[in-house]
Amino acid sequence: MISPLNGDLARLFQNPSTFLGFKRGFQPFFQCPKCPKSYTHFSSLQKHIKWGCGKEPQFQCKSCSKRFYLLGQLNWHSKLKHPGQS
Repeated sequence: MISPLNGDLARLFQNPSTFLGFKRGFQPFFQCPKCPKSYTHFSSLQKHIKWGCGKEPQFQCKSCSKRFYLLGQLNWHSKLKHPGQS
């Protein structure tokens, strides 16, 4: 079963303006229809459209105030930049 979001993304994939060709040899890249960002993997474009495009970052680091779109990005940042802090 295809959800409405998946259906919209499937239409983006079929749209020739979304698939912009190949870069770095034979790797395809996909352009976001709403902003200038492009991605090598279609799944990355899907995540960008669902979680980031046109939205403000909603997760903020308590140690340095840097903001992130995904909680996993914040957790990774905290482990790398602020080890030992909670």
